[in-house]
Amino acid sequence: MLKNDLTKISLNNVIVVFLFLTPHIFLSIIPAVYSSFYSVILYCLALIFFLVKSKYLNPVYKWEILFAICFIFFGFINLILKNSTAFFNIASPLFGLFGYLYLRRNKKMNINIIKYVIVCFYIYFYFVYYSVIPDYFFRPGFDEDAIVFDNSSSNAISMTLVMLLFVYLILNKYYKSDQIKTIFYFSIITLVLVFIQQSRAALIIAFTLFFISFYEFDKKNAKRFLFLLTLTIPIFFVYYLEEILLIYDLFFSEYSLINLSENVRSEAQTYFLSNLNSNNFFIGYPDNTIFASDTSTDMLYTYNVFLDVWNRYGFIPFIVLISVLLYRFYFYNRYFFPLYYFIPFLFYSFVESIFFPNYWDCFIYLLIFTPIQNQKFNVY
Repeated sequence: MLKNDLTKISLNNVIVVFLFLTPHIFLSIIPAVYSSFYSVILYCLALIFFLVKSKYLNPVYKWEILFAICFIFFGFINLILKNSTAFFNIASPLFGLFGYLYLRRNKKMNINIIKYVIVCFYIYFYFVYYSVIPDYFFRPGFDEDAIVFDNSSSNAISMTLVMLLFVYLILNKYYKSDQIKTIFYFSIITLVLVFIQQSRAALIIAFTLFFISFYEFDKKNAKRFLFLLTLTIPIFFVYYLEEILLIYDLFFSEYSLINLSENVRSEAQTYFLSNLNSNNFFIGYPDNTIFASDTSTDMLYTYNVFLDVWNRYGFIPFIVLISVLLYRFYFYNRYFFPLYYFIPFLFYSFVESIFFPNYWDCFIYLLIFTPIQNQKFNVY
């Protein structure tokens, strides 16, 4: 009996990691020639999983199901009206819903597997990136994107590290696992690695995850640390002004790659909002709309989850998403996760298009919909 239980738990781990946690990561970092093959395997396994687990579509989860149906329905309408081939817009709500239901229905899960996945990516990124770059902090003129991935920039490294840690934090809380100390130590490592990679958005998320894990690990000392940090920041700025200006120049100078990226984000979102009219207000722009351009590529998205939901699914799903979040924040005491767990999701949503649609949306479903009386308990 115990052996069967352990086998089931192990299968749970593999399913969660392979179907929901890592697909976006692998599609970002694997060679482009293998992307189609990987996607076919993934979709075939996902289809089998959805059919086998269709029994999870229980009226108990009616609001979650209606939320997903809204995205599927309007995503389908959007595909027809735009003559689009963006079928993932329809598939993604299924990944989100079934992943969420799978987590809610499985009371036991050994989340150690996520720890091992994070360590594996630490090692992998060291060999393909951190051991190759000429300097950990100052790399003027060095084209680091040319040495890493076919399908994404080196920002995929920071995105991977912070998202894995974010999910680890969510599942540790959800299953009441006793791994917050490990998560806290990982948050320090991730913070350093993200700082070296120099993704400004991911750096803020990494800081946030550090403080959340610190607070969950040791609330008393975390409050003391935050108070001490508040007092020492002005002194630190006075004594280390020159070094701070160098760091500022690294991250925020007019000609830095990060600043150029921020200009593209602003341009894309401004274009979306300023060009709305009666033809695109309710269904969004055509798929080939270029919202912004930089020296390397044209941007077909806005770097903003909410605007991209509007563009990919239509105005009604955009309003539904905003309304659900506002309801969740207003009635926060009815739900399991504290509001500060939403900070990484919300901040990332305003600067990157990595949720709705995505394979890991099920973990955001978990944040939004899990009621306080239905928290799970993990034996590990």
